[in-house]
Amino acid sequence: QKVNEKVVEPGSMLLIHFNGLCIVVLIACYVRLTHLMRVGTDIHRLGALIAFTVLAATPLLALEISQARAMYKMDLFRTWAFEFWNLIDVVSVLWVPVTLVVGFTCSADDFAIVASIGGLLLMLKLLGFLKILSMKLATFVLALGIILSDIRSFLIVLLVFMLGFGYSFYTLISTAELKLHDDEP
Repeated sequence: QKVNEKVVEPGSMLLIHFNGLCIVVLIACYVRLTHLMRVGTDIHRLGALIAFTVLAATPLLALEISQARAMYKMDLFRTWAFEFWNLIDVVSVLWVPVTLVVGFTCSADDFAIVASIGGLLLMLKLLGFLKILSMKLATFVLALGIILSDIRSFLIVLLVFMLGFGYSFYTLISTAELKLHDDEP
């Protein structure tokens, strides 16, 4: 009850809305930046977009650090660190600079994988933020979590069957020789 009263105070609501704004700006900048990096845009033309991306991620990272410090002082850090939504928040914000480093140092295929994982993490962060705004949204998000945990065993069995049948059909249908290297004559 006390937490609910504190959350609806004007200062708290302002911080919550600023957090949401940072998440939306970060997603928009991240999507545009990763697209431009993927198509090979010159690094000198990306400077402002990189700055906006880092600027949007900085308050989110500062919030996570302050939460971690507060939980550590209350001797609840372990509980905080292993909660799903806290992990998503921390990893999604830290994934942004990882994506930038991979984009400038690794192959295009590696960058595409890292950027897609980063986009998924940021969307999960947005979903976690949206559950704060409305009880109805929170109910749907929590229901999805319960449904996924309930069907986890079924999904594992389904995956094994799909992989088995996929490999069987690949073996029956494929006639071409499998080439692992493009440089062979």
